[in-house]
Amino acid sequence: MISDRELKQRPGDPKLWTERALSLEALGRNAESISSFQRALTLKPSFMPALEGASELTYKTRDSHAKTFLAKLLEVDPNNATAHAMAGVLAFEGRDCPMAIEHFEKAGSNLDKNEQAYSLYGACLLEVNKAQKAASVFAGLLERFPESVNVRYNLGYAQFLNGKATDAIATLRPLTSGDRVDASALNLIASAEATEGQLAAALNDLRSAAHLKPEAEENYLDFASLCLEHNSPDLAEEIINIGLQNIPASARLYSMRGIVNAQNNKFDESASDFEQSNRLSPDKSYGSVGLSMLYAESKRPEDSEKILRGKLKAAPNDATLNYLFADVLVNQSKTVSGSNLAEAKAALARAVAAKPQFSNAHALLGKVYRRMGETARAIQEFKLALLGNPQNRVALTQVVSLLRGAGREKEAASYSATLRGLVQQELKDDVSQSRVRIVRVQ
Repeated sequence: MISDRELKQRPGDPKLWTERALSLEALGRNAESISSFQRALTLKPSFMPALEGASELTYKTRDSHAKTFLAKLLEVDPNNATAHAMAGVLAFEGRDCPMAIEHFEKAGSNLDKNEQAYSLYGACLLEVNKAQKAASVFAGLLERFPESVNVRYNLGYAQFLNGKATDAIATLRPLTSGDRVDASALNLIASAEATEGQLAAALNDLRSAAHLKPEAEENYLDFASLCLEHNSPDLAEEIINIGLQNIPASARLYSMRGIVNAQNNKFDESASDFEQSNRLSPDKSYGSVGLSMLYAESKRPEDSEKILRGKLKAAPNDATLNYLFADVLVNQSKTVSGSNLAEAKAALARAVAAKPQFSNAHALLGKVYRRMGETARAIQEFKLALLGNPQNRVALTQVVSLLRGAGREKEAASYSATLRGLVQQELKDDVSQSRVRIVRVQ
C-alpha cells in the first residue's frame, strides 16, 4: 500500500496511519485496520478521522473496543449524534436501558431515521416503565414503517402496558389475519381481552396461539394463568399437560402445574412437579419458590414437617430444604417450643453454610435468635439478610424494631427510610401483567 511506503518516512503521522486503517478496512482486514487506528490515536488521541473510523468499524463488527472508541469520540465531540446513536445501541445490548435512553435522546432527530435504533429506544422506555412515551415513539414509527410487524407489535405492547387495552387490540388485530398469523400478537391480544373482561375471546385467542406455536412456553403458561384467575384449575391443568407433551423439558411448565395441583389440594403431585422443575433447571428458582409456597400454604404443618425430615435424610445440607424445614418449625407449628427453636437454628445454620447469601434463611435465623433473646445475634443475621437482598422486608422490619429497642435510633432511622421508600415505590408502580414479557425489535 502507498501509505506503508510513506509511513517508513513519516512513522509519526496519525493521518497516514488512519489512511492505512481505512485501506485495510476496505480489504476486509479488520483486525489490522483497528490496530492502525489505535496507532494513529496513540500519536494523537483527539484525531477525529481516526476516532470516527475506529468507532464505526468496531461498532459494525461489535469489537470489544467499540465502547472505548465511542467514549473517546464523545469526549472530543459531545454532540456527535451518530456516535450517541451507536452508543445507545451498545448500551441496549448491554442491558443498560437508562444509559441507552440518555444516548438515544442526545442523538436527536438522527434517531428518527433509524428504525432499529428508534425501536430500541422505545423498548428501553418500556423497560423503565415509561409506557406512554414508548407508545408515542412506536406510533410515530408505525406511520413511517406501516408494514413493520415488529413496530406494530411494540406499539400494541406499549398501549397495553399504558392501560389502553382496547387500543392495543385494534393495533394488533391486523397481525392475526392473512397468510402469516403472529402467535405472539394473539397472546398479547388475549391479555388485553382478559383485562377488558372478554374471557371467552381471550381463551379462544390463546388456544389459537398455542396451536400456531406449540413450542412456545408462554402460550400455555398464559392460558393456565388466565384459567386460574377465573377459577378453572381443571382446564389449567389440561392445558399445562398439553404443553408438557410438546415441551417435556420445560421447568416453568412443571412449576405451573405444581401451582395448579396445590390449588387442587394434590400436595404430593405438586411437590413432585416442583422437584422436577428443580431438576430440569437447578439454576432457576421456579421449583424452590413452588416448594416454599406448597409447604407454607398446605395448612398441614405436621405433614410438611414429616415430608421435609424425610427429604433432609437424603440431602442433609440442602439449603432450600433446611430453610423450609426451619420455616415449618418456627412459623407454622401451633406451639413453638425451645426444642423447635434449637432444631430450626441448626437447620438454618446448615442452610447459610451451604448458601451464604441466602437472604430469607438469614432473616429467619434472625427471628429465631430474637425469640431466644439473643438481640445482638439477631441484628447481625438481619443485616446479613439485607446484604443478600436489600429489599427483604422481613429483615428491614425486624432490624428497625430491634435497633430502636436498643436505643440505636440513628441507625434504625436509616433502615426505616429504606423500608418506607420500598413500600412507597410498590404503591406507585403499576406493574404490568407478568404474562406479557417479550418486547421485540428489528
